[in-house]
Amino acid sequence: MEIEKNWVDEFEILENNGEIGINMIIDDDEPVETAALVYDGRHAAILVRNKKAYILTNILPDVRAKILSVPEVLIIESSEEDIKNSYMCTVSKVDEIPVNDTIPAALGEFLENIKEAFGEEGCAELARKFWGVK
Repeated sequence: MEIEKNWVDEFEILENNGEIGINMIIDDDEPVETAALVYDGRHAAILVRNKKAYILTNILPDVRAKILSVPEVLIIESSEEDIKNSYMCTVSKVDEIPVNDTIPAALGEFLENIKEAFGEEGCAELARKFWGVK
């Protein structure tokens, strides 16, 4: 089964009394049949919703452990103006999310800036360490 991949450009991670919520702007009007957040405790997570994968990158270090510490999160789907949908979903913890084939174009530009600052090997090391790039 092929899963459609979608990048989530705008999202916000919220915390309230130990509960975690993820507010994201996505364009999906289908009712939620199944949903799970796949997370490895690093920079990226994937919301698997029905037969689509919504990829969130650049999760900040201060919230990584908090996401791993809860069994489920509140997902809030928004448009630019309104909340379209909200639901609880299970956090599925995995050893590693292989994001080497799912890096957005904006990250390529970011890596080019790192290469200028740290050289090619420094860029490669950072990519391997933080983004799982081979």
